[in-house]
Amino acid sequence: MMKATMLTLAIVLAVASCMNSTELIQTKASSEVSVSGVSSGGFMSAQMLVAYSKDIKGAGLFASGPYFCTRGTMMTVADCMTTALSIYTDQLILAAKGFEELGLIDPMSNLAESRVYLYSGSKDYVVWSEVVKKNEEFFRKVGAHVHSEYSIEAEHSFPTDFFGNKCGYLGSPYINNCNFQGSMASLEHILGKTLVPKVDYKEANLKSFSQKKYNPGITSSFGDVGYIYIPDGCVSKECPLHVAFHGCSQTIGDIGLDYVKGTGFLGVAEAN
Repeated sequence: MMKATMLTLAIVLAVASCMNSTELIQTKASSEVSVSGVSSGGFMSAQMLVAYSKDIKGAGLFASGPYFCTRGTMMTVADCMTTALSIYTDQLILAAKGFEELGLIDPMSNLAESRVYLYSGSKDYVVWSEVVKKNEEFFRKVGAHVHSEYSIEAEHSFPTDFFGNKCGYLGSPYINNCNFQGSMASLEHILGKTLVPKVDYKEANLKSFSQKKYNPGITSSFGDVGYIYIPDGCVSKECPLHVAFHGCSQTIGDIGLDYVKGTGFLGVAEAN
């Protein structure tokens, strides 16, 4: 392990909600931007890393599958969650290179510099480990720096060491206490540094902001409100920015602020 270094993080949590919010406050962020998510949020994070690899440097992908997994058809959705029998990563990479040639995504060569953390609970019967392993295969083939974790006996959920259901439980809020810090493990790999253990976050540093102007229309489930956490150490200097996406059934309407406050990202950010 590398020696612990001071590294301050700002955390943005994109959430779906219909509550009132303040405007996004002005803060400085460095060019070091990363993403993470669980389930559908993990699928989203993989899409973002591949599509915007010039700007996004890494991703934490929890219980989710590879870029362009369904190939644009509903017929493959179930396989992108279970057996993975129809997922051929060479085909997905070829498709991505085609999108690159059309100018639809950033150059695939950027992914050789990216850092990707993958997680799958060994008892996950919603998005099977076989699918996550295809995700790992995709990123290894494009040269990314990959770390994977498959040993935790968890159901479909985001893993923590302090909040949520029992590790093998399947159900709301889809955050399980598995005595494992998913937030810390993913951020340490993405940032390539040993981080200081999380501390209590400060309520005053958590701000809501309006996402309305980014909503593409009525067919989108994009919420009106997101949350940004700005630690004390980021008030007067640039900080790496991490964006966390929740999964299905984890909106504010579903679970309140459990995903914002119960995944551990805020405490890690405040400590580092």
